[in-house]
Amino acid sequence: MNSIGSKIRILREIREYSQEYVSAQLGISQRAYSKIERGDTDLSFNKLEALAEIFQVKTVHLISLDIFPWDSEEDARLEANEHRMLQVYVDQIKYLQEETRFLRQQIELLSELLSQKMGTN
Repeated sequence: MNSIGSKIRILREIREYSQEYVSAQLGISQRAYSKIERGDTDLSFNKLEALAEIFQVKTVHLISLDIFPWDSEEDARLEANEHRMLQVYVDQIKYLQEETRFLRQQIELLSELLSQKMGTN
């Protein structure tokens, strides 16, 4: 396995992405993606850029001699966990914003009904 393919596999595993997910993001088959990880195929610069974006690293980190763009694999896993936690918080905020909009609409509707009810009495 070449070093770029190894890094790509490690980054995919750290991010807990499946080969199917990454291959779909790249617009290629899972079999073609597997060849990338094994080093059986050459990568175009466009594919390297796309992979860097998917894994949220700089393209240079994929082609550098360093194994990881972090100091250690543990740092990479911590960053991935932080990223997942951040996404959970972002999703919760979106949900709460939607819930707030819904509740405001309900309050407006109830206010209108109350006004109508008081006006007819």
